[in-house]
Order: sequence, then structure tokens, then C-alpha cells
Amino acid sequence: WVRREFASRQLTEMRLTPGVKFVWENPALTWGHPICSNRNSIVKRFLQTDCDFLMMQDDDIVPLHNPAELVFADVDVVGCPAKVRQEGYQLNWVAFVKDESGNGYVPCDLSRCPSDSDLVAVDVVGTGLICVRRNVIESIPAPFMDTFDKDGLRELGTDFAFCERAKAKGFKIFTAPYRVCEHIKEQ
Repeated sequence: WVRREFASRQLTEMRLTPGVKFVWENPALTWGHPICSNRNSIVKRFLQTDCDFLMMQDDDIVPLHNPAELVFADVDVVGCPAKVRQEGYQLNWVAFVKDESGNGYVPCDLSRCPSDSDLVAVDVVGTGLICVRRNVIESIPAPFMDTFDKDGLRELGTDFAFCERAKAKGFKIFTAPYRVCEHIKEQ
């Protein structure tokens, strides 16, 4: 299903974006769990097209901009910051950088970004609204998979694991600090 907050404006804008071929994915093909299976099913169908970029948007993400314009950033991976909230308080923007030790991650403080920053290099972006260049997808088999330790316990979720795999292959990860999204489920 499609949220009315998204369909009322952004869907029309995306379809009318000059230079962008808009392909609507049948929601019946992408519903189910786990989420990594859904994302990899989308990837499989994407690779059967001649499109240059894959953009995925979760049904609980409502961009406050035209997400189709992300293709013009022309970068490897760009994710839009989505507000993560708990009990009405904003916790972070779903964009992370390595911590001082280099072993973990901390939320990127986007309030410190200059107001003219269209893109900011980060280590991890959320996959709630993400745009990925085709060659990134082609170079990572089953790109959207969680990682598990030897005991079968999850170490990294889909977002973090994908970004680590992409960075290991030499690709650059960005967030677009002023292309904010609402994360409806978290409100």
C-alpha cells in the first residue's frame, strides 16, 4: 500500500521528473519478511532492467522532497536522513560515522552541516530511502543481507551490513542532510 502523505505530492513529482524513468514496483512483490529478502528480491528484478540507479523507499518513509532527484547527485550510494523518534523525541537522523575507536558507529550530527551542503560523506545510511548506482549493486552479491556471528546472532542489520560491504569495495556513501524524511512508524 502507499501512504497518502507520499501519494498526494511526491509520487506525482517523481513521475514528472525530467530525465528520470519512473518504474513502479508492484507492492505485492515486495511485502513480507525478513526485510533483507524483500530488498534482494527488488535488486534481482532491478538487475533485469537497463536502469542506472536503484531507489528504494520503505512504505513508512515520507520524503519532504522529490526523491527522484537523487539520481542527479550521481554518487555511488546516497540515503536520505529519516527522523527516528521515540516517545515524540528525535533520537537521530539514520546517518552514521565511525566512532573514535573505528570499531563502532555514532549518529552523524547533521545540525553541524553547512546550510549549503547537498551531500555529506558518511559511513552508513539507512535504507528507508536510498539511491544506489547500478555498479554498486552488481559488485555485491545479495547486497542487502544482515550479518551474523558464529553462533547465529545478528551482528549488523541490513543497512549497516550493506554500507560496510559497499565501502569495502571502494564505494562512497553519502547522506543528503536537507532532504529529510519522516519515519511515520516511529512517531
